[in-house]
Formats: sequence, structure tokens, C-alpha cells
Amino acid sequence: MTTNNGLTPELDNKAEIERLLESEIQAQRDRAMVKALQNVTLGVVNTRFALSGLRSSIGYIKERLDALNKNIKESSDSSDKLTAAIKNITLWGTIIAGTGVMVAIFNLVFEVYKYFHPLN
Repeated sequence: MTTNNGLTPELDNKAEIERLLESEIQAQRDRAMVKALQNVTLGVVNTRFALSGLRSSIGYIKERLDALNKNIKESSDSSDKLTAAIKNITLWGTIIAGTGVMVAIFNLVFEVYKYFHPLN
């Protein structure tokens, strides 16, 4: 360290002042780098948690879609059975109605025959 008995001794230590300023600037850079690394680390951790949550959400949606597909298949099978049952009921209803119409026609013919051919 140099000593100067002048009016402004702080200006005589220019090299020391520059070294201190440089050391303070380097310390600020180091603090900024540490903060940046902390932010990057937090970003990576948050991204990992977000991806984990996304994976679980996709898994849940897949389970729900599988359940929906199963319900649709069961509904389709049930609808096919209902269609077959309605077809059978319609067929038997037609057969019974046709038989009723045949009996009514036979009865009409018999009554007409009795009218024109009395037994007495």
C-alpha cells in the first residue's frame, strides 16, 4: 500500500479501488449466477412435477375412455337383444292377429251360410 500525504489520499490507491470494484462486480456476477441456477433447478423440478401430473391425468382419461367404450359395447349388445325381443313379439302378435282375423272371417262365412241355408 502506498502512502500519500496529499489532500486526496483515496485517489492515490487507484489500483486498490479498481481491485475492490472488480471483486464486488465478480461477487454480484456470482450471486446472479447462483440465482439463475436456482431458477433453472426450480423450473426443471416444476416441469417434472407437471409432467408427472400430466401422465396421471392421461392415465385417468384413458381409464374413463375404456370404461365408456365398455359401456357403449354393453349398450349395443343390450340394444341388439331388445331388437330381437321386439321382433319376436311383433311376429307373434301378427300371428295371433292373423289367427283372429281368420276366425272372424270363418265366423262371418258360417253366419252367411246359415242365413241362406236355414235348417228348418
